[in-house]
Formats: sequence, structure tokens, C-alpha cells
Amino acid sequence: MLRPIRITYSLLRYFYNGSEMIKRVVGIKTLQETERFGMVTMLVTIKISKGWDTWSEMAKGLEPQMNEVGSKIIWAGCNADETAVYVLVEAQDPSFMKTFGERADIVAIREAAGADVSSTTPIAQIGNYFLG
Repeated sequence: MLRPIRITYSLLRYFYNGSEMIKRVVGIKTLQETERFGMVTMLVTIKISKGWDTWSEMAKGLEPQMNEVGSKIIWAGCNADETAVYVLVEAQDPSFMKTFGERADIVAIREAAGADVSSTTPIAQIGNYFLG
């Protein structure tokens, strides 16, 4: 009987020497891959007041507008008491947080869902990640 193994990035690199196809299948991105297409990946946090469900529905609703300007949410989560969200965002440049997130129409939508727009804080630019 075959036993499942846990595939890690180093294991993939060992066997497949960083094969583009394999990295795409398991969702691995590297800084070089995102920079090649002029994209940056940022981890940001935002305070919220109406809980995760309200915020996440709003964020899902903004996806089409985000996609129009060349960005997307890769992952989002919240703390245990649902007062802050953490979002991994891919965008064409770091100014996206200002140019999109602070547009009057977007601010109104975010605030209606309980986001404290002024609390939006970039934590770090992310160079590598994987989706498990």
C-alpha cells in the first residue's frame, strides 16, 4: 500500500528542480515570479468592527473591482475575537493600498462593512509563500 507523503518546496526543488508546472500545481510563488510580472505581494492588517462574516462578504464583493486594476486577495483571515483581519494581497505596485483602498467609493463600501480604513497597515512585503 502506498503511503501519502508531505510535499514541501525543498522536496519539489530536489525532484523537479523548481519546475514551473509543479510550482503552479501546488500554489508556490516566489518573489522572482511575482516581480517578473510586475506584481508585489503584501501582508496587511485592518481593524474591523462588524465581524469576519460582514468583512469577508464585502471583500469578496470587491474582487471584480480589484481584478480590474490588476490585483487580488490571495488569502485573508481574522483574529479570534474578529476585531482585525490579515490579508495577503497581490498588486501591481505597493501604492495600490492608497490608490484603490482609499478611493471614495471603495472607502464607503469598506466602512459600511465595519472596516476602519485609517487602520490599514502594511505588515510586510512577502517574497515567498505557499498555499497548503
